Amino acid sequence: MIEQARAELAEFMERSGKSQAQIARETSLSTATVSQFLNGTYTGDNEKTAAALMKYLDEKLWEAAAIELRAMQAYPEFKPREIFYSELIEMFKKIKEEG
Repeated sequence: MIEQARAELAEFMERSGKSQAQIARETSLSTATVSQFLNGTYTGDNEKTAAALMKYLDEKLWEAAAIELRAMQAYPEFKPREIFYSELIEMFKKIKEEG
């Protein structure tokens, strides 16, 4: 889970343009923790940090889903991004596995 959290966080930051400091503020982690976790040098509880970051990323995905759904309802000509669907499929697979 640790490597997955690193990869997903790095991808999220690239797509969203959020900085490590912003992620830290939004997750109540320190900027140093986020930075060290991403770089693989964090000596604290990596499992706990990964779990906190994955929870954050899941919340952001649900927020994006809600925004896309509202846009589809308000603007019938709106076409959701294909990447959005693949993210949702992966999320639902994960939920089913953990279920």
